[in-house]
Amino acid sequence: MMKRYGKLLVGFVVILVYSLIIFNIAQAVDVTPTASPGSESDPIVSKSYVDQETLKLSTKIDTLTAENTKLTADLTSATAGLATLTAQNADLDAKVTSFGQLSGSEGALFQIVELKAGQNIFLGESTEFILRSGSAKAISGKNGGLSNLTTGGKDLTTGQAVPLNNHLLSSRDDGRGIKAVSANIFTLVKGAYTIK
Repeated sequence: MMKRYGKLLVGFVVILVYSLIIFNIAQAVDVTPTASPGSESDPIVSKSYVDQETLKLSTKIDTLTAENTKLTADLTSATAGLATLTAQNADLDAKVTSFGQLSGSEGALFQIVELKAGQNIFLGESTEFILRSGSAKAISGKNGGLSNLTTGGKDLTTGQAVPLNNHLLSSRDDGRGIKAVSANIFTLVKGAYTIK
C-alpha cells in the first residue's frame, strides 16, 4: 500500500508541475491572428514600447523558470521521500516475513522430534518441551535446570528423570536440554533447539 501511495504522489506532483508550466506559458504568450501592419489591429509601435513589452515577457519567463526550478526541487524531494518509504516498506516486509517464518517453525506450533538413545537435545531461550514416550534425563545449563510448568515444582537438573507429558521450559539458552536414555523417544518441542 505504501508503494502505491508513493507512486500516486509522484504522479500527481509531475502532472501538477507540467500543468502549471503550460498554463503560465499560455498566459505569457498571447497568440492572435496576424493582421496587416499599420492597421487598427496591428498598429505601428515605437521601439521603447517593444523594449518595454520584451522586458515584461523576459521577466515573466524568469518567474516561470524560477517556479519550474522550485517545482523540480519539490519533485526531487518527493522522489527521495518515496525512495525512503519504499526502503522502509521493504524492511517491514522482510521483518513480517521473518516473523511469519519464526512463528511457523519455532513459535506458534509444537514440532514432533524423535531422538535415538544417547542423543541430546539442547533447548534455546523460552523453548518449551514435552516428553511423549520413552525415557530421558535432564541436562542443566550454566545458570540452572529446566522449569517444570506442569507440577510447578523445582527445576529438573542434570541426571534427573524427565516425567512423561510434563510441560518443561528452558528459560535461557545456556546448554539446558534433555538426554535420550531409551531408543526412539518422541518429544514435542516449541522453539529453537539443537540435536547433538
